Order: sequence, then C-alpha cells, then structure tokens
Amino acid sequence: NNTNNTNTNTNTAAHNQQQVVRDAASKAMVLQPSKNFKYSFLRPETMESAFVLWRVTRKEKYREFGWRVFEALERSSRMPGKGSGYTAIADVTRENSGQPGQRLDRMDSFFMAETLKYLYLLFCPDSVLPLDEYVLNTEAHPFPVLESPWTGSDLDL
Repeated sequence: NNTNNTNTNTNTAAHNQQQVVRDAASKAMVLQPSKNFKYSFLRPETMESAFVLWRVTRKEKYREFGWRVFEALERSSRMPGKGSGYTAIADVTRENSGQPGQRLDRMDSFFMAETLKYLYLLFCPDSVLPLDEYVLNTEAHPFPVLESPWTGSDLDL
C-alpha cells in the first residue's frame, strides 16, 4: 500500500464514503474509500463538488474524475435490461476483487434529480447553466439570480 492513512476520515458523502490520504510516492492528496463505509447510495454530493470545482478552476482532473464515477455507475449500478434503472451497492470494494457488489434494490430519487444532473452539467457547455445567472439550491434546482432583492411586493395577494 502506497498511502499514509494517518489523515482523518472526511466523510465526504462520495460515491461511497471516502477519506483523504497522502500518496507516499507523489505526496499528492487522494481520495480513498474508507474501510468503514463501503456502500454507495448514489448520493450527489461528490458530483456536485466535481461540477463546482470544474467550473471554478477549469482543471480537467475534475472532469476525468466525473467520467470515472460515471463509468463505475454504468459498470456496477446499472441494472440489466431495457428501461432498467440503477441501484445502490452494499460494498463497492468488491468490484476491485472481481466480484460484483450486492445490489440493494433501491434507487433514491436524488440519483436522477441530482447525481445525474451534476454529471451532465460537468460535461455540458457552460451556456446550459451559466452560474452568473443561476444558483442551484440544495436539491440542485436552478433559480435565476435576481438583479435586486425580491421583497414580495410584486405579488398581488
């Protein structure tokens, strides 16, 4: 193992829970699956972070990371058959052993509403959702940025 695991678990709600560790060879900080959290409920937070980091820094590594996550979703979480969806995985570390992880027969609504939306936004042109014109709420719904504060007086109640 080429990593120093002395850093604390960050619980980043990643594709599976991960921890930040320093790679001994390159001295770079890397994400590594935590031994305590091996499941994936297809949560959106990591893809949200990759999207925002891509838009702010333009570093290609965030798109590369997003593509690896997408490939992992297709390989491990996509259910077989026409019209099938995706499923949560009980233990994502089993894939590396050549054994499929146990599928949990659940696909929470946030997967399509947020996780896939952030993956799409990571690769689409900025003009699809210009961040100087829209803000995303906690459920990844875009709201237009208003020129002046809304007071509610515009409504005839």
